[in-house]
Amino acid sequence: MAERLAFAVLTLRTGEPVPDAVTDLWKQERAERLDLAGLPAADVDQLLDRALPGQVDGLTRRRMTEAAAGNPLALRELVHGGLSGGALRTRYGVWRLDPGFKPRTQVTELVAQRLVRLDAQTRVVVELVAEGSRCRCPRSNGSPTPPRSAPPRTAASSW
Repeated sequence: MAERLAFAVLTLRTGEPVPDAVTDLWKQERAERLDLAGLPAADVDQLLDRALPGQVDGLTRRRMTEAAAGNPLALRELVHGGLSGGALRTRYGVWRLDPGFKPRTQVTELVAQRLVRLDAQTRVVVELVAEGSRCRCPRSNGSPTPPRSAPPRTAASSW
C-alpha cells in the first residue's frame, strides 16, 4: 500500500505559543510561513453584505467589525450566532444586532462548539491535522475516502 500524505494549511494565532512540530517544519524548510494581517474594515463590510441580504445598520457593522478584529472565522461565527440566537434580525428592512448581544471573544470557543458535534473518526482526523501530525489517508478506487460525517453547513457558512 502506497503512503499518501495530506496537504494541510496550519494556522496559528498571534501571541500564542508555537508547537515544536510546527517550528521544526519551518526550520527544515518543509513548510512555508506566511504572516497574515486581519481583514480591513472595508473587507469585513463586503463579507457582511454578502452574508446578509439587504442593508446592515452602521452600528451593527461597527460592532461586528470590532468583535471580529479582522478574523473572518470570528466574523462568520458572530453572524451565525446572531442569526441562530435571534439577536441579528431585520427590522424595517435593515439588519440590526440587538444591543444586549454578547459575542464570545475567543475563536477557540467558537471552534470547540463545532468540534463537539463530530463523530469519533472525523474528530481523530481533525485533531491529527490540527497537531500537524502525519496521517495515512485511506484510498478506495483511486479517490480519498472521506470521514463518515463532516460538520453541517449552514446558510452563513457559504461565505
